[in-house]
Amino acid sequence: EYRMASQIIRAAASIPANIAEGHGRGTRKDYAHFISIACGSLSELETFILLTRSLDLVDATACDEVLNLAEEVGRM
Repeated sequence: EYRMASQIIRAAASIPANIAEGHGRGTRKDYAHFISIACGSLSELETFILLTRSLDLVDATACDEVLNLAEEVGRM
């Protein structure tokens, strides 16, 4: 459980970090590249959330709420 939590935290933190890094680079190409990386981290986070639900580590309702928020972030 601890390792899963650690992976979830890492993936969640990397999403805004990559967006900020891409924005700081100053070119549209770099920004697009880091947005792509952030999207990959978002997919990774969604996968970990689905795994926690499958393993009954977290309530299904809570997982659904997090997945809905992740979907909203992805649309941004």
